[in-house]
Formats: sequence, C-alpha cells, structure tokens
Amino acid sequence: WGRLADRYGCKPCIVFSCVAAGLSSVAFGFAKTAPQAVFVRFVCGVLNGTIGIVKSYVTQITDETNRPAAFALMPLGFGLGLVAASELGGSLSRPADTWPGVFGAKFWRLFPYALPLLVCGAYQLLTA
Repeated sequence: WGRLADRYGCKPCIVFSCVAAGLSSVAFGFAKTAPQAVFVRFVCGVLNGTIGIVKSYVTQITDETNRPAAFALMPLGFGLGLVAASELGGSLSRPADTWPGVFGAKFWRLFPYALPLLVCGAYQLLTA
C-alpha cells in the first residue's frame, strides 16, 4: 500500500480502500457458506491495509501545533467505532425475527445478517 500511495497519492488509496471495504462488507452479508465468508473477509483484509497511509496522510495535513491532537483522535475513533458497530450490528441482525412486520420477507430470512452489513457498507461508501 505504501508504494501505491507514493505513486498515486495517499488520498486516492484511502478512498479506494473505503470503497473496497464497503463493497466487501455488503458481500459478506450475502455469504451463504463459511468458505464464502472467509474468502470475502480475506479480500477485505487485503484491500484494507491502509493504516500506514492514513498515518502518513495525517502527518502531511497537520503541523507541529496540531499533530499530537490529530494522532490522539485516531484510537478514540477506533474505539468508538468498535462499540457503535457492535451495538448496531447486534441490533440489526436477524431483522425477520426482531421486526417480522417490516422485514418478514423471505429475503431477510435467507440473509439474516444482510441488514447490518448493508448499513455498514453504505456508511463506508458514504465516507469514501
């Protein structure tokens, strides 16, 4: 990823990674077998190794006066995202069982984890 960022720039690589993560999240929600799910998560991991690029980009867009604050926000964002995503994913999973009047269609029974991963993928695509 570092070589790609050197060649094309940090921002395009970060945007590509967000789009790839969003699409792979949606694909993960439609996996029917364990091997499919493992393969999709593998692809997501390969396409989403950009933490070094993000740190480099933060260094480029900050100066000595605000760089410590910017780097301090990164783990905070990660922690908040981890808690919020766990709550959201648990609340939206198996919508046919939780809200049968709204999500009673066969689709939601066939793909019980599609809704939280569609929401996750949409968020990732919107942030790209």
